[in-house]
Amino acid sequence: MEIGRDETREGSEFSRFAPNPRRGFTSIEARQYLDSQFTSITTWTVWLPKYNDSFKRIVQKADQMSGIIGSWRWERVENPYPFNFYYNMFDGRGGYENNWAGLLKFTGPEQISFLLFSFFGSSGFVGGIYLVSTSDLVLLERFEKDINDYLSDENTYGMIRIDVVNGRDMYLAPESDERIFLPASMITDIERQVMSFFQDPKGYAKFNIPYRRGLLFVGTPGGGKTMMIRHLIRQCHSSCKAQFLSINIKRTTNENEISAFFERASRKAPCMVILEDLDSLTKESSVSRSALLNQLDGLKPRKGLLVIGTTNNPVDIDPAIIHRPSRFDRVWIFEMPDKKLRHEYLEHSLPGVDPKLILDIAGKTADWSFAYLNELRTTASILAIQEGGECVTEKQIEQAFVFMTAQFKSNKNGHMGKSKQVSLGFEAA
Repeated sequence: MEIGRDETREGSEFSRFAPNPRRGFTSIEARQYLDSQFTSITTWTVWLPKYNDSFKRIVQKADQMSGIIGSWRWERVENPYPFNFYYNMFDGRGGYENNWAGLLKFTGPEQISFLLFSFFGSSGFVGGIYLVSTSDLVLLERFEKDINDYLSDENTYGMIRIDVVNGRDMYLAPESDERIFLPASMITDIERQVMSFFQDPKGYAKFNIPYRRGLLFVGTPGGGKTMMIRHLIRQCHSSCKAQFLSINIKRTTNENEISAFFERASRKAPCMVILEDLDSLTKESSVSRSALLNQLDGLKPRKGLLVIGTTNNPVDIDPAIIHRPSRFDRVWIFEMPDKKLRHEYLEHSLPGVDPKLILDIAGKTADWSFAYLNELRTTASILAIQEGGECVTEKQIEQAFVFMTAQFKSNKNGHMGKSKQVSLGFEAA
């Protein structure tokens, strides 16, 4: 719901001057309600958090079912008390803010969990007073600090926002575009497909083409898929102020979340819809094949959506999803960089280094991803920091190359030592 300025006058539901201020729960009545619904829970603590403004931002969207805030996961708990999201609610101090009411379950480190209840209070306001199903004050203090530290760390003015329907929104700096190290013809082809979608929607109607597209990026981790998506987001934001929507795919992701995700995207159209790790959605979540197909290309196709999916494991995706245009119309393979691209990347990331050394390393790093090449630069830089240097030296680059070569071989062997008994537990990004 949305409450405008004209509704903050006397008599409004959210005015402290309302003729009947007893429209919500007192804390005692809230406790009685919870006791009636959760008979197995014997402890409810009335809590007035110090950093209440952060708690009002836990839920960021009306249709958000779950989320992750730092090391804490939350999800809605079904109960008769309605889950409301108050958009631009008057805060009683001349300002406007978002707020929410309902019941959440939080799970943190060591799988510690508790319930948090936000309700419309008898004073006519939502938030400020909560009930929580624990009396562990040390836990609550740590929880409050974690939430506040995480949410107050945001400086998003002027940033590009990617709307994450079941988690914290992501932001990109518009001016920090990255150089893409892929074949020039591939970059041009992808850019044309994306930019024409947002820049010339009338062209689709002119040629009687359905105004929707599905693009799929396939390749091993570290091959540049996510980097390309960031590049496209910045381009689309700069040229046509496009909208961007994403979802965190988890084992608990269900068909209701996917439906809400695409519904939100339709309301934002024209919109770029990002489905990273598409194989996880079809293999590990509770979303059925038919439900996903219906969202991508159902009886009532959604207009104005450019869906970009990524996968490291295309064999795990049903052929009906990826091998049929109108679901994913175009597919690009992000191969491991060849020697030419590795050479260009190393020249760019290690400026001023002896060209012979760069060429030598480029020739010895077959099958290395851009992520591994970047870590080579990072490791060399850390050596320079440790040695108090002003710049990275060739000796440090050579040392870093030795370290990364050993790690690369270990990765190919499953990170097992000769005894095959100890795993290092490292997974390259």
